[in-house]
Amino acid sequence: MTTEHASGAAMRERLRRALPRRAVVHGLLAGLATGLACWLAGVQGARPALIGLCVAAAVTALTRVPASWYGPWPARPERPPGGGSSQVWRLANRLRSLHAEASASDPALQYRLRRLATARLRRLGLEWSDPRAVRALGPDVHAALQADTFAADLHTLDRVVTAIEQLRTVGQDHTAEHGRHNVEPGGTEP
Repeated sequence: MTTEHASGAAMRERLRRALPRRAVVHGLLAGLATGLACWLAGVQGARPALIGLCVAAAVTALTRVPASWYGPWPARPERPPGGGSSQVWRLANRLRSLHAEASASDPALQYRLRRLATARLRRLGLEWSDPRAVRALGPDVHAALQADTFAADLHTLDRVVTAIEQLRTVGQDHTAEHGRHNVEPGGTEP
């Protein structure tokens, strides 16, 4: 008899910790109020009691959860190898796929590189059709970006990107000659 009494007391203690009295009281009161409101509204049969029981269970479960409890956040994805941004990753994948196809032509890549070169030239006060733009980029790079087909091998890409990057130094020389001051797009001085 004592073991049954001890196990019953332990069970009550576990239940008391799992369901605090406040949660049970709130659940019962909410269920009773909902059932009574349903009955007064004209819900017939045992339905008001079932609705009240469902509301009581939901309120008891929700009031049992502490106010500061938050679910577990999903694990953060690992950074891509090399630590680069997503744009670098996309460009690397694009170049890898082009490298797989030996003589691939990529008009989208040509278009993006030409837009980048045009934007850099405009910062220097040059238009694409200006002969000084041909000198600044180099005739072979200018011709490659203007051609109908773009040979997207790694050597050509390296030459084009290097020429576009060197436009900044050409721009500094150009602005120093004409007395203008060049400001980068982010508002910083070169």
